[in-house]
Amino acid sequence: MATDHGLGRISCSSDTARFVQGGVVKPFRCVPQMRDDSPYKSPAEAAPTVRPRRLRRWFLGGFAIVFVAMLILMNQYYYTGDALVQCKLWQFYLLGMRRARSYRRTSLVQPLDRAAMPL
Repeated sequence: MATDHGLGRISCSSDTARFVQGGVVKPFRCVPQMRDDSPYKSPAEAAPTVRPRRLRRWFLGGFAIVFVAMLILMNQYYYTGDALVQCKLWQFYLLGMRRARSYRRTSLVQPLDRAAMPL
């Protein structure tokens, strides 16, 4: 078999290929490619991955430590309409839960109250 542009000549035997160029012979070993050697496998052929629960516990434990530290140490600022108020993050969350609870109560009661509805 000859290569394009006169670069050299490739000759193959059973398991060896030789590339000849300008009197220099370079032997190469021929290895047939197997489809089973492919690193890409279908999900059915791939081995199931084992996810240890230890890593999940470490992640959740670290997350909890950081979350509690942020609740205690971080300051949160919010605008009340008149002023900018500073409080700890846990206080801000507590205010938000109270505000949501009171909003839910008023939003459920208001539509039933005919006097509160505009005409």
